[in-house]
Amino acid sequence: MKNFGLVFKHYFIRTFKHPASLFPMLLLPTVIIILFSYVNDQAASERGFYHIFYGHNIFHTSLTIVNLFFFQLFGSMVATDNLHEMKSNAVRWRLWASPNKKTTFPIAILAASWLVTIFQAIIVFVVCSIVLNIYWGNMFVNVLALVGISLFGQALGVVVFTLTKSAGQAQAILYPVTFFIGGLAGIMIPIREFIDHEIIEFLVRWSPLNLANDAVAFGGRFGSISVLYGTYSGTDMSIVATNILVIFTTTIILAVLGFMLGKAGKQW
Repeated sequence: MKNFGLVFKHYFIRTFKHPASLFPMLLLPTVIIILFSYVNDQAASERGFYHIFYGHNIFHTSLTIVNLFFFQLFGSMVATDNLHEMKSNAVRWRLWASPNKKTTFPIAILAASWLVTIFQAIIVFVVCSIVLNIYWGNMFVNVLALVGISLFGQALGVVVFTLTKSAGQAQAILYPVTFFIGGLAGIMIPIREFIDHEIIEFLVRWSPLNLANDAVAFGGRFGSISVLYGTYSGTDMSIVATNILVIFTTTIILAVLGFMLGKAGKQW
């Protein structure tokens, strides 16, 4: 347990020692969300859309929540970077020569990278709560969705790690996968608008990012909103329960797959 703590501490602090990774991972998401929020405000004003519902800016709310979850997926890259560092010959044999189970190190590494993504979410939550007029809804549902999507990102990183030989190869896979998942939610590239196909509709419905976003939306007062007419439908806990269950089930399947692939490849 002592060595578990040392490995965890090393990889957790490692993020804060490298400004090149610290800013993109912890601070850039908040900056992007705030900038996009004000840009959307200007566009909405010009088109005459409704901004405020029950005292909260619904555009800020929607954009902040979906991007908060989207940036959690980048935790997969932190995980694969650290796992590939562990895998390198210079480090691997020093670690494995210690009197610990081989699984101690990847578990500690994943716990550290997961906690970094949670810190990222906390920063977004605190700063955007102060700067933007956000309606956070049901905090219990929010936390469940956050934990689910962040763990999904870590599990995805493990699977990709077991299939690649270097951190560069892992990122070459994870970047397009992450932006594809984001595109299914309309982030950066609104895939649904460009490809009208039943497979895309299926992926949009069951994408972990959309599931988490909808769970938060239907867990609070705002289920769906028309920016033109101000209509909305509220809480639906059956949707919340279904979405959260699917996210965690998918995450567990990915985690088991990653463990089995790693075991077969003698990664741990």
